[in-house]
Amino acid sequence: MQRPLASKGAFAILYGHHLKYFIKKNEVSIGRLTQENIVDIDLGKESRANKVSRRQAMIKMKEGGVFYLENHGKRPIAVNSRVIASGQHIRLGSNRLIEIGGMRFIFEMDKRLSKKQIEPVLQARFFG
Repeated sequence: MQRPLASKGAFAILYGHHLKYFIKKNEVSIGRLTQENIVDIDLGKESRANKVSRRQAMIKMKEGGVFYLENHGKRPIAVNSRVIASGQHIRLGSNRLIEIGGMRFIFEMDKRLSKKQIEPVLQARFFG
C-alpha cells in the first residue's frame, strides 16, 4: 500500500465498495454531500447515504502522524467492532474496519509518510 499512497501524494486511504479516497490533508470530513453541506468524503458514493449524517465524522492527523476518527453524527460508528458514540473519538491504525450506517470501509495509512508530513509543521511551530 505504501507505493500507491506515495504516488498519489497521500499518507492514508479510506476505501469501501465503490469509494476510494486518498487522504492528503491533516483533517478530512466524512458525511453526506448536499448543496448546503460540503464534505471531503461523500458517503453517498456507497449508496446508503440516508443512513449517515451530513457531518458524520472527521479523520484528523495529529502530532507524530497519529490519526483519530471523531464521530460528529447522531448514529454510532464502529471501528473494528468497537462502538464510537456521537461526540467520542478513537485512535486509528492501519487496516482498521470502519462501519458507518451499515457501510464498511477500510482505513490504511503509511506511518512513514504521515510522519514526514507532520515534521515540517512541528519544526515551523517550534523553530520558525
